[in-house]
Amino acid sequence: MSGLGIGFGMVAVIALLVALPLLLAGCALISIFSGNRPLEQKLLWTLVVLVAPFLGALLYLLLGRRPMQA
Repeated sequence: MSGLGIGFGMVAVIALLVALPLLLAGCALISIFSGNRPLEQKLLWTLVVLVAPFLGALLYLLLGRRPMQA
């Protein structure tokens, strides 16, 4: 049917590879702006996430978030 010769499974994998970084970046951006950190830090982390969505979001979620306070 398709001229490219890719099936539904391949389309699903490609969609997942596109959706996962966008979802991860979205979660990171929400976390960045919902936190109470200085504006300069928010802007810097936002720039990192927007320039490299997958890697930037991972870096923020692993290194940039502050521990939850009890």
